[in-house]
Amino acid sequence: FYMITFSILCAYIFGTNSMQTHPEDLDKETVFVVYGAGLRGERPGSVLRKRLNKTAEYLEAVPGSVCIVTGGQGPDEVMPEADAMKNYLVEDMGIDADRIYTDPKSSNTIENIKNALAIMEEEGISDYTIVSVSNAFHIPRIKLICSRLDCDSEFILAKDPNPFAMFAALVREYMSYAKLFLLGAE
Repeated sequence: FYMITFSILCAYIFGTNSMQTHPEDLDKETVFVVYGAGLRGERPGSVLRKRLNKTAEYLEAVPGSVCIVTGGQGPDEVMPEADAMKNYLVEDMGIDADRIYTDPKSSNTIENIKNALAIMEEEGISDYTIVSVSNAFHIPRIKLICSRLDCDSEFILAKDPNPFAMFAALVREYMSYAKLFLLGAE
């Protein structure tokens, strides 16, 4: 059962790689939601850096856009992922800090989306186009959760991790889908 459902999930994930939104298709009223992915000390890990580098590329290409970086502090992390993500975007990528909102409390993808929507409401940008930034293995689940929460989002694919890390990510995604189907997105 596991091998069959895992194979189906992999086919689903890799079949959705064409969901990329391009910068020229976006207007200045865009908010990029970037999902956390683990830290190495106070610095983003390699998967997270790829998401942030892609976000910086789009922030530069779409003047007037903003982003929300999401991710709380895991038990093995020295700080919330969102804070490290903002630091990286400002210090390493040269993005203006005023364009970055943080959600340092969320601990999973469902909370990332819900908290980002709450931040958008608080900041008066709830009418902005939402663009989720993550890796190809994560985007299909974000899309599913967004549809269950009645949230429209476009997507940007960051470069995937190396093949060895990709296998671990796919196994983790399998378990996340199982939890999503058992417990729902509410």
